[in-house]
Amino acid sequence: MNKAEILVIDDEPQIRKLLEITLESNDYKVRLAENGKEGIIQAANHPPDAILLDISLPDLSGHLVLKELRQWYNKTIIILSVQNSESDIVSTGCFFLMFLHNLCFIHVYRETIVISRFSAFIKMF
Repeated sequence: MNKAEILVIDDEPQIRKLLEITLESNDYKVRLAENGKEGIIQAANHPPDAILLDISLPDLSGHLVLKELRQWYNKTIIILSVQNSESDIVSTGCFFLMFLHNLCFIHVYRETIVISRFSAFIKMF
């Protein structure tokens, strides 16, 4: 059986590495992008089964990356956020799209929470 392929778009090297190790140890194939532009290009060239997208990127905001991806990518996108409150997350403007567009917000970064929520959410679709 083929492993699900996950694209991680995050500018923090330590977060990318943590997610790579955690996802691979849970039987996912992982590709990494360190900024929004690179993530969009990778997703376009080789669409993954799901995307983990940091909402705070240095080159393009996660909101712009999400908007661009949603023009053609219809699989699961999980938004990673270090924002503390629900109102901060809701203010991102895409929280209400969670189930309409296969989106999920995960408050980062406890690896067991990321994996359990990710696994449960991706199985829904």
